Amino acid sequence: EPDAENADLTFASPTDNQAAIIRWNHDADLLSVGTENANADLRFMTGSFAEAMRILDTGNVGIGTTSPSAKLDVAGGEIMLDNNNQVAWRSAAGASNYWQMYPDASNNFQLVGNAGFRVTVKNDGNVGIGTTVATNLLSLGGNSARIFWLERHTTADTAGNTVTIPAGGATSAA
Repeated sequence: EPDAENADLTFASPTDNQAAIIRWNHDADLLSVGTENANADLRFMTGSFAEAMRILDTGNVGIGTTSPSAKLDVAGGEIMLDNNNQVAWRSAAGASNYWQMYPDASNNFQLVGNAGFRVTVKNDGNVGIGTTVATNLLSLGGNSARIFWLERHTTADTAGNTVTIPAGGATSAA
């Protein structure tokens, strides 16, 4: 069956009979570009043959850099997400432990953990910790007392370092 075969465009030299390949697999609807040579990278160029992106043999991808040092290394620009998309970090692929950050529908910045909202930074600069309703410069959510730890240079665990704010009122520790 003709569609079950790969269609290849092979690039070679007298000493290397398959240095690079562009392959179309009809059954898988898959276009592959690659090389069999060890330590070979892929480079994508745009107008005037300017390099736009590189994929190293290690799998690191660089945009704006020819030597990416991470899985994705973007240099000289910004990464744009639109339509309320978000950035998420997971402890492992498919893990239930995660952190996400994104703008909400009102363009407030949200930092969310797998147990719920953690930090909200509103358009007006108000910050909410443990609440999405930041009505003051600093709004704290929750129904239990909160302790603030204040470090004094290199002094730690000494009297006068904490402020305790119980639910429903405020007191301070000496």
